[in-house]
Amino acid sequence: MTIYDIAKLAGVSASSVSRVINDKPGVNPETRRKIKALLEDNNYVPNDIARGLVTRNSRLVGILVPEAYSIHLMEGAYHITGRLSEVNYGTVIIKTGCTPSECAEGIRSIGERNVDAVVLMGSRYANEKVAGAIRQFMEKKPVFVLNGEITGPNVYSVISDESGGVCSCVNFLAGKGRRRIVYISDAMDRPSSFQKRQGFLRGARAAGICGEEDPESLIYEGRNNDIDSGEEIMERILQEHPDTNGLICATDMLACGAVRTLHRKGIRIPDRISVIGVDNSSFALACYPKLTSLNNMILESGDEIASKLIASLEGRKPGASKIMLLTEIVEREST
Repeated sequence: MTIYDIAKLAGVSASSVSRVINDKPGVNPETRRKIKALLEDNNYVPNDIARGLVTRNSRLVGILVPEAYSIHLMEGAYHITGRLSEVNYGTVIIKTGCTPSECAEGIRSIGERNVDAVVLMGSRYANEKVAGAIRQFMEKKPVFVLNGEITGPNVYSVISDESGGVCSCVNFLAGKGRRRIVYISDAMDRPSSFQKRQGFLRGARAAGICGEEDPESLIYEGRNNDIDSGEEIMERILQEHPDTNGLICATDMLACGAVRTLHRKGIRIPDRISVIGVDNSSFALACYPKLTSLNNMILESGDEIASKLIASLEGRKPGASKIMLLTEIVEREST
């Protein structure tokens, strides 16, 4: 039995039934008594869709992720979903693809679903096409961006200091006597990749590990952000920089691939070379040895976004439009 069935039996509109369910004015007393009797006789349990007819709220939040196989981002999305479910909000998770046009199309698609707010997972969404789509399709709805910055009156960003974090990873390894540190970058098609790369360059220059060498020569870019790319690049590093004794990888997946190559070559970790990843994901724990990793605070970022989102939906001020969380190194067996 739906709200529409009750409306048909009562000979009224669904919005009239919704007003009665939500104890709103606008229904005459006799009709109200009739609707209440039908609701009771049919054991009707009100739901959020019915309430939404009057409140204009769907109690749904859209969460966009660029790629479904990004386990790290999906963990963050599910964490936000859990927080929202505690206050009876549902979520719709959509994979958009990674190009600016695909990301912008995702905004249009989620806007058509009448969600109350949208969360964009990752810095891939920080581009002008997405900003334009927000102005066109989500102008009156709050938008929250995890680890990306978009300018707009209704947009809120929670960013991790990955640049400072990777810089601290260089200092961490240098403090352990590692003077030949190489960096494996993920593909440079997102702002967070650039920030991490800049952090490595800043750390390498400050620690003086490059000597007269250009630190750019110590950066290798991954073809894909996956284990296979990490394996392939580690092979190149061992050929071109055989004296490498410290390795920082832009993601834990790349680091796991590098570790596989080192195992295959019989190179001991961390005796011969120390390895650090970024994300502090489940891959860091599954790796052998367990991987030291930079925690870029995805769960904490998700908590911040959920708190801001709930405040906004409840009519309260969500706070600053941009906040930055400091990262931390979680040391394990690989260093």
